[in-house]
Amino acid sequence: MGSEKPKPCLVKWDKECNVRPFVKFLSETDIDIIIDRALTVLEKVGMHVGSSRILKMMGSQEGASVSEERVMLKRNLIEQCLKEAPSEIKIYGQDSMHPLFLADDNVYYVAGSVAPYIYDEKSKNLREPSSKDLIEHIKVLDRCDYIDFQSGSFVVNDVPKPITSSYRYYLSLLYSPKPMFGGAFGTDDLKVIKDMLSIIAGGDKELEEKPIAVVANNPSSPLGLTEIVAENLVFCAEKRLPIMLIPIPLAGGSSPVTLAGTLVQHTAEVLGALVASQIARPGAPVIFGGGPSIMDMKKGTACQASTEAVIMGACIGQIAKRLHLPCATNTGRADSKCVDYQAGEESGIALTLMALAGVNMIRGAGTLEFANVMSKEKLLIDNEICGMAKRLISPMDITEPALALDVIFERATSSDGYLSSSHTMEWFRTEFFFPSPLIDRGSRREFEEKAGQDAYSRALARVENILDEYTPRAFDKDKKLEIDMVMTDHAKKYGMENLPNPKSL
Repeated sequence: MGSEKPKPCLVKWDKECNVRPFVKFLSETDIDIIIDRALTVLEKVGMHVGSSRILKMMGSQEGASVSEERVMLKRNLIEQCLKEAPSEIKIYGQDSMHPLFLADDNVYYVAGSVAPYIYDEKSKNLREPSSKDLIEHIKVLDRCDYIDFQSGSFVVNDVPKPITSSYRYYLSLLYSPKPMFGGAFGTDDLKVIKDMLSIIAGGDKELEEKPIAVVANNPSSPLGLTEIVAENLVFCAEKRLPIMLIPIPLAGGSSPVTLAGTLVQHTAEVLGALVASQIARPGAPVIFGGGPSIMDMKKGTACQASTEAVIMGACIGQIAKRLHLPCATNTGRADSKCVDYQAGEESGIALTLMALAGVNMIRGAGTLEFANVMSKEKLLIDNEICGMAKRLISPMDITEPALALDVIFERATSSDGYLSSSHTMEWFRTEFFFPSPLIDRGSRREFEEKAGQDAYSRALARVENILDEYTPRAFDKDKKLEIDMVMTDHAKKYGMENLPNPKSL
């Protein structure tokens, strides 16, 4: 028998048979019903628009009407705007010609952003973050292979508040080549962000053609656009900066207690904002995002890691795909107050399920305490989860070499086993996912030799190693001088003559 050759496989492998694992919570009929009810809400209730300029712009369109500060939108206008919004968006890193392709079921991870506090690993308490903390966080995030975007994760306390958004962009652009995600607390700050992005991209036209950032925009619940949000939204659309629309309805608080009702309101909020973007500039790139969660009726907290928040996050992906829009969710955040089992369970389930749902941008790695706190150590642990999730959704290779019939035939009846096979040497690096040393796969002896370190202790040590080994990346001197000047001039308007010196932090 050892000399016989295996018979040909009766079923030929076909790429179309490759299955990408997927999870769905809504049927196609369910999705259509939710979208239909959302359109009804925009027709009957409309959107409150805090900017008189944007309200007038929207109200002047055929299919729109204004009552006081609300604009009602007819279905035909919304449907026309949906046709104009692109179904796919490419986002580029500073040093990469290969874009992140926001479309279909492609999955990319984003760290949490704009946290007002940092989890201090020494005191185990919270404190307000400084520029030094933000720089360290950017450096750590840059080494997270499975988290695809920088996010300027903190609101720092050592620069004037009106410039905190542009300053987060400024430091992120300097210390990491990854594409950027983040919003702006004011239109003046947003204009500075756009100027810096244009400098890095090589000009306004180049930035339009190859955007290097996604800008957050938060419609308010229920059914509102504040003045700043409306003005920022239109500015981004006019400049063709990709916009992520992120309503954050709270089921039982600022939206209906039922998940379906919250999804209806959330969809209406996104579509109302999308209409404004397409009126401002047809074809403006828009991402159907969101962060619906629930109010804990015992504690009164906004539970962003709740089971229901995860379900609604996956549903957002389905609704967006039905509307032919890129999608994103604020999912993967932990409600736990420290980096413990609860934090791992909350983020692990959410980050994995969102990948299985095919959400294009999944936002939440590194967060604690309802997204109010960031932790460098949790960021590293979440990075491992993101890597595992990306492996989980990779289709299995069912080619003849992978089926390994020849190898089985040769080795199964011998005493050699499979370890020494050339087939094993050829395939194991691509077939297996190899986590970093943060994940313990060693023996009990190795564990004890390392003083019984748990994952958090290993993450602490890894943070120190990253910061000690960090080497400043090459940065175009002329571009650096330009963005330094833009940021410094902006800071001077608010009484800050000199920005914090990174070398002295």
